[in-house]
This record gives sequence, structure tokens and C-alpha cells, in this order.
Amino acid sequence: MQVRLLGESTQELARLAELLEIHLENTVDGLTNLDNSLEAGNEEVRVRVDRRAAERQGLTSREVAQAVAGALRGEVASRFRAGEREVDVLLQLREEDRLSIAQLGNLAVGTVDGASVPLGTVADIVVMGGPQSIRRENRLTTVNVSGELRSDANREEVIEGVQASMAGFELPPGYHWDLGRGFGEEQQQFTEMLLAALLALVLIYIVLAALFESLLLPLIIYFSIFFAVPGLGLVFLLTGAPLSIMSFLGILITVGIVVNNSIVMIDLVNQLRARGEDRRTALLNGCTARLRPILMTSLTTLMALVPMAFWATDGMGAMFAPIGQAVIGGLLTSTLLTLAFTPTLYAWLDDLGVWLNATRTRALEMGGFGKAGTADPLPAGGSMARTAASGPLEARER
Repeated sequence: MQVRLLGESTQELARLAELLEIHLENTVDGLTNLDNSLEAGNEEVRVRVDRRAAERQGLTSREVAQAVAGALRGEVASRFRAGEREVDVLLQLREEDRLSIAQLGNLAVGTVDGASVPLGTVADIVVMGGPQSIRRENRLTTVNVSGELRSDANREEVIEGVQASMAGFELPPGYHWDLGRGFGEEQQQFTEMLLAALLALVLIYIVLAALFESLLLPLIIYFSIFFAVPGLGLVFLLTGAPLSIMSFLGILITVGIVVNNSIVMIDLVNQLRARGEDRRTALLNGCTARLRPILMTSLTTLMALVPMAFWATDGMGAMFAPIGQAVIGGLLTSTLLTLAFTPTLYAWLDDLGVWLNATRTRALEMGGFGKAGTADPLPAGGSMARTAASGPLEARER
């Protein structure tokens, strides 16, 4: 969770950020470990030029800064060629002459008349902590006051609490706040992920229709996805987790996992029907044979996700917990409902295929096309299993 302060003065923003940390800690429930991006990092040496003293010596702040930078970082005085490459000649103080503040204060700064004065006479040298980074946006300095959500906190409620709390936090003229760029982009991210989910469903259908050579069989696979919905709703209801980017990512992962159970079951049923078994026998034998592998793979997946979903309650672990929770809830109900209802759905859609094929054949005959029309989109007799096996069977008959 992040609140961003924007204004002109870095020092004023640092003061406001410290006050805001205390304000949020006292008024918003659910935030912990508050800090800001201007908190002091490593110690640094600051040289503050006394403009009046520098002017009396005929110096400007820029000339003093250049003298200090040249002495400490060095300046390229010349270049010489060594074979086919050029080598810079760097002019700077020896390391033993720039180790202490006292040595820096005695640094000779040249004046316009050719003389030199010690740096300490035209500038104050202090050691203090500096910010780790200073960010600017639209010519304004920005400071991020951030905190972590407690494991039992609801993100939407915390956002509402922060907004209500900021309404009572007074800012000087020229300073304002927002919830950070990430919050403004969240709605766009949800839209993009929703489009990605719809595209995933379309691609799944295309791949399955090509593999099974049927337009009806992929619909059975889609029911496995719908079977995951009760589990997803139940797990988010019990945990109180909001629908966030991470939970939506878990839903996408669930969609990719749950279709596997129906695929392996239907594929075996089709193979058995291609070998000559009738539909009822193929369903009984195929579902019985696939029951143990489906349960084993689903249970191992569920057990592997339990630590991430329910035991990781702090820090980064809490952020990824909704992924595990979504997969566990969706996979649990989808597996059970797939095993219970997929055979019935298969039989219904197979009967639908027979009826559609018979209806189209009658329509062709009534239209005068007879039995020699174009190739049927459904297999002869309407059986979905014959679709995938029609090639090999016809070859053996010939």
C-alpha cells in the first residue's frame, strides 16, 4: 500500500512524510511497517557554499563545486595515445590527501587573480544522512509513504481507510497526494487480464476442437472450468480475500489446470469406442481407469499449494497467498464435479451430435442433394468418438 506526496521542496516533503507515517499508523487499521522513500540512507558529506564569503574571494558556487569535484572525483587533464587506443590522464588528489573532513577543508580553491583560498573559508562542510533516492515527476519532487498490509487486513477496506484518513491530513499550498501510479493502473491491469482470460478460453477451444476433431467435445472440457467457479467463490468467501491481481492470476492458472482431468478422461473413452466398445461400456471402463490418476494428480497439487495459500501470512508470502487459494478452491470442486458429471455430459452431447447429424441428412435429402453431398461436419451416425477414429477405421474397412 502506497501514498505518494508531491511538492517542490524536498525538505518539506521529508517533514510531511514523517508526519504522515504517524498519522496513518494512528488512523488506519491494517497497515504495518510504514516508511518513506526519503528516509536517510548512507552518510554523505555535504559542502554548503557561503555565497557572501565566496563573492568576497571572487568565486561563484559553481567554481567551488567544480574544484571539489575535480579534487575528489578527478578531471581529465589530457589524453595520450598508446598504440591504437587513447588513455585518459586523470588529475585528482592522492587518496591519502582526501580521507578526512579536515583535509577537505584545507583544499585549495583557485581564485580569478591566481591566488587560492582554503575550501573551509568559503563553505561549510558537514556529514549527514542523505535520502536513498530523490524522484521527480512533472517538475515536482515525489515521496512515497508505503506500508505492508497485515495478513488479516482487507485491501479494499484499507484503501478506503487511507482515503478517509488523508481527508483529515492538511497539506501546505502547492502540495498534494495520490495513491501512487500502481493504484491508478490497477483497473487497466484488470481489464487486460480479463481480455487475456477470454483469449485463453478461445485458444483452448481451438486446440481441443483440432485434437478431438469435433465441435462438441470441447464443450465438455469447458464444463470443467465452470465446475471450478463454486470452489473459487467459496475459498474467497471463507478467507475474506478480495479479488486482486494475484487472485485473478490464480484463477487463470486454475483454468489451465482443471481442463486436464476432462481431457484425459474423454480421450480414453474415445479410444475405447474406436476399438469397438459401445458408449456405455466405454464410459464405465474409461472413467474407472482414469479415476485413480485424476485423484492422485489433483491431491498432490492441492497438498503442494497448502503452505503457500494458508501458512505464508507475512511479507511477500501473504501477497502470493491468493494464487494458491484460488487454485486450491477451483481444483477441488472441479475435480469432484468432473468425475461426477462428465460421463453424463458426454452422453448428452453424443446424443445431440446424432440428432444434429440426422437432421442435416434429412435436410439434404429434402433439398435434393441425396446422400452424396459434401463431407459431413459430424461423423457418420453422429457419434463423437467416431470423429477422432474415422480415418483409421475407414482405412481398415477398405
